[in-house]
Amino acid sequence: MGITYDKTTDTFLSDHSRPGSHLNLGVLQVLVKEIINTTPLNDAEQLLLDTLDPHSKNNPYTIAQQMKSKKFLSTYNCAVCHKIPYSAVEKSFLKLVQTNPAPHTHAWSHFESLLQGLYGHGFASTAAQEVALLQKHLANPATKPQVAIEITRMLREFDTSTDNLYVGFAQTNSSIGDRIDKHYDVISPGTAPVAATPRGANLEQLLNYLEGSLSLGKTKPIQQVVKGLKWEESSNVSDIGWLVVV
Repeated sequence: MGITYDKTTDTFLSDHSRPGSHLNLGVLQVLVKEIINTTPLNDAEQLLLDTLDPHSKNNPYTIAQQMKSKKFLSTYNCAVCHKIPYSAVEKSFLKLVQTNPAPHTHAWSHFESLLQGLYGHGFASTAAQEVALLQKHLANPATKPQVAIEITRMLREFDTSTDNLYVGFAQTNSSIGDRIDKHYDVISPGTAPVAATPRGANLEQLLNYLEGSLSLGKTKPIQQVVKGLKWEESSNVSDIGWLVVV
């Protein structure tokens, strides 16, 4: 599952499957802990605690276990939402490792920056080492198949990056599809417009830098301006699915 290498055509390919690692128990536990620490920022997060932690015991592991055992997401039409979509990251990573034509040097720099953004603070050296390893494997025909393995691993790590995930509403999430779907505090402000939360807020910009250096179209939110107000489709909102943003 993931990325493969076709030696005959010297091409890296996707099998168009998604890892689903963002639904692992450990990932859910981190997301629940963040919801408890920051308080719920949308109705889906509030529903999660009201349903699975009615007595406010605040045990992330127990709540995460119940999310899976009681099928909270499917029962309440909720989802673990990606802020920047898996498909856009996969497309960029694939374009980067194609060797005909070779990517611009800026692309590798932007790729490294995105990895740092996904891995978090303190992992700059890890991102640099991974970039160097990919370039080394790409330069040798004998090790090119290893590139597919490494890219697949990175995509799985991206899928579990909790800075890029939040609990929202499934119906809106499906409508947004392969577009940017940032996390907003739609409960405490009580007024519009609202700004995206700082958790992973720079990931859209980092992805767009990489896409630009690879001559790919930039992935953006679904937005429209009505009477001077910027509306954005967001999984933080059920039913109507839109909110006014900064």
